[in-house]
Amino acid sequence: MKKHINIPYFVPHEGCGHSCVFCSQEKITGKECKTNSNIEEKQQFFDTVETTLATVSTDTTTEIAFFGGSFTGIEEPRMIMLLEWAYSFVKSGRVSGIRLSTRPDYINEHKLNILQKYGVTAVELGVQNMNDAVLTASKRGHTADDTRKAAKLIIDYGFTFGGQMMLGLPLSTADDEVYTAEQIVEMGADNTRIYPILVLVGTELHRMRLAVKYEPPAFDELVDRGAKCLEVFLKGGVKPLRIGLQASDEINSYREYNPAYGELVWNRLYLCRMINLIESGGITDSVVFTVNSADISKAVGQKRKNINYLVDKYKFRSVKIISDNTLANGDIIKTATILN
Repeated sequence: MKKHINIPYFVPHEGCGHSCVFCSQEKITGKECKTNSNIEEKQQFFDTVETTLATVSTDTTTEIAFFGGSFTGIEEPRMIMLLEWAYSFVKSGRVSGIRLSTRPDYINEHKLNILQKYGVTAVELGVQNMNDAVLTASKRGHTADDTRKAAKLIIDYGFTFGGQMMLGLPLSTADDEVYTAEQIVEMGADNTRIYPILVLVGTELHRMRLAVKYEPPAFDELVDRGAKCLEVFLKGGVKPLRIGLQASDEINSYREYNPAYGELVWNRLYLCRMINLIESGGITDSVVFTVNSADISKAVGQKRKNINYLVDKYKFRSVKIISDNTLANGDIIKTATILN
């Protein structure tokens, strides 16, 4: 199977007329809003794409990805200009398609016709949550039903649909987030991104926290919620493209964010799976789990944390995790066989 990479081009906060309580695109993407001329930006765009393509092997499929703002909310002439630049690489066969992210309420047939004309292949929606009370508290400016309608349109037009969600928004519970993941699966998503809430200085969410009107879930709670949502996606056949935010020096300076979040969510997922296998099959004095070799570190956990937890909880003499590449990525099986 060919490798896949995106060539990201950020349009921070462009196209979005809303002010969600959590949003600070410049801090999240590490990019400032556009201030240069179209000529300068075109050169920057082509340099970005060409630099990446020069490092891409022939066994790789590549998409140009517009991230950071609500792409279909950009003024139409500018949106078409960016699409034309990207489409030139599609027409030449040097990239396979174009990916973009946007808001559910910025999708309609007119916009999708434009995207179709210029070779867009995938549209990711900032779903965030499917509870209307949470969306209102977060000042998202759209409803869960807007998301359902947008997702259907995207799929009807033949685009790959991806659903992005955020954990820990105001009023949101773990149950709301599992429901959101279930709804993203039900809406027909091919892929997903799971983001933990991050309270950035200068946002309304930060002011709410200072006023004791909001407190984000503890980090371990966000890991647990992420693992539960990830399980829903994997069972539903939805590919996780990213778990956690894009790391930057600025983001990493905030104590609320841990750049290892995604890895820890995978660790927790495997721990929960191993616990379920142990408790459904009876307790022995030792246990062996088998996974694909690519998943060994996920199952073992950081600093063998999962192994140590199971030994302590069930008083096992030994817990071992071995590899078998006939298993698919994500699969795990248990045997009571004792390895000497």
